[in-house]
Amino acid sequence: MTIFRLILAFIIIYLCASTLFEKSCCKNTNTEIFGHRGLRGSFPENSLIGFKESIKSGINKLEFDVVITADSVLIINHDTKINSNICNSNNYNCISNITYDAIKAIDCGIKVDKQFPKQKKIKTFIPTLENTLKSIESDSENENVIYYVEIKSPKLYFGSNIPSCNLLVSKLYEILVKYNLLNRVVIQSFDIEILQNVRKISSDIRTCLLIGNIFPISWNVNLLGYTPDYYAVYHRFITKKMVEKVHQHNMKIIAWTVNDSYSAIGLVCIGVDEIMSDYPLKLISKIQKK
Repeated sequence: MTIFRLILAFIIIYLCASTLFEKSCCKNTNTEIFGHRGLRGSFPENSLIGFKESIKSGINKLEFDVVITADSVLIINHDTKINSNICNSNNYNCISNITYDAIKAIDCGIKVDKQFPKQKKIKTFIPTLENTLKSIESDSENENVIYYVEIKSPKLYFGSNIPSCNLLVSKLYEILVKYNLLNRVVIQSFDIEILQNVRKISSDIRTCLLIGNIFPISWNVNLLGYTPDYYAVYHRFITKKMVEKVHQHNMKIIAWTVNDSYSAIGLVCIGVDEIMSDYPLKLISKIQKK
C-alpha cells in the first residue's frame, strides 16, 4: 500500500509540474513551426497537394529533400531509392539509375503509410523540383513562401551512377535562378561538401547545417569553414545552453522532427527559433492556447 501511495504521489506531482510548466511558458513567442515533407501527418509526403495544403493553412515555409535521377532531373524525394513502404514499387535500384519517366509512373499516395494512419490516401507521384516550384510560384499569393531544400549527400547514392556534389548543387542553382528564388531558399544538408559548394556559387544563399553528431557547435562550424545561417538539430538533443551557444554564433536553431506538443512547448520556452514537424497545425494550435 505504501508503494502504491508513493507511485500515486509521483504521478500527481508529475502531472502538476507538467501543467505548471505549460502555463509558465511564454505565450508570446517568435518560434516558427512548419511542416516536414509537406504536411506528412495528413497528406502523402513530399506531394504537391501536401505542399499546397500547407500553404493554404497559413504556413509559408516548405521543407523537402531533392535527389537526382539517371537523366539528371531533380526530384522531391526523401531517399535515394523508391520507398516501397509508401510507393507501389519493387524497384530497389538507386534513383540515380532510374529515369524520371519510370519514376513518375509509380504511385506514392494510395498505399497506407503505417507511420501516419490518418494520412489522406490520394493518388499521386514523386514530383520534379521544377514542376513543384512552377506550380506554387504561379500563384501570386505565394510570393512569400520560403523553401527549405535538403540536398542528399552523394554518399547516400549507390550503383554505377553516383552524382557529384557539384552536379547536385549546380542543377539546383539553375532552377532557383530560373524562378528567382535565391532570396527565398534555405539550402540544407548533413554533407559539409554540399554546403561548401553552395557557398562557392553564392555567399548570399542562406544555408543550414544539419547535425547528426554530438560534437561541439564550434567544432562543426569550423569543419564547415564558415558560419551558416541555420543550425538544425534532432530535438531531443537540444538544451537551453545549446540554444544560447548557437545564438552566440549568430545562427538560428531549428529543431527536427517534433511531433508531440509537450516537447514543442519546451523548445519554445528555451528559445528555439524554428520547429519542423509532421503535424505543424496541431503544434501551432496547442502552443497558441498556452
